[in-house]
Amino acid sequence: MKPAATGLVILIVALVALSPSRVEALCQKWDVSGKWNIEQENPTLHVEVDLKQNGTEITGTAKYDGQPGKVKGTIVGEDFNVEISTMTGSHVFSGVVGPERIAGAISIQGTSEPRIWYSTTAMKCVEAEPAPTQN
Repeated sequence: MKPAATGLVILIVALVALSPSRVEALCQKWDVSGKWNIEQENPTLHVEVDLKQNGTEITGTAKYDGQPGKVKGTIVGEDFNVEISTMTGSHVFSGVVGPERIAGAISIQGTSEPRIWYSTTAMKCVEAEPAPTQN
């Protein structure tokens, strides 16, 4: 097999392996409440959150870089958006929810480039769309 063809096969296999499962794709409502952690990359940072969820509204507390903070935001479908406000500034976490974790980018007040982040806890699907029937 030619190198270009080998690379294409590897890419297709990787996309299939990483694509959401049927269950993930059918989840309409995620539960992100509770105590869990966020790991931020570049610079590496550990954030502890304790979230409450009421419908699409998220509130709670956080410890960001050792600073206590308040959390408020929303989750609509798989779109997760919260702002953590501390005495040192505001940090907006936007991401996509999946059953293994939430992954996304963070905008930090006073910086121009977003940082990558992910949750270290699996999220729960609380409302799934019925699976399509096969004829």
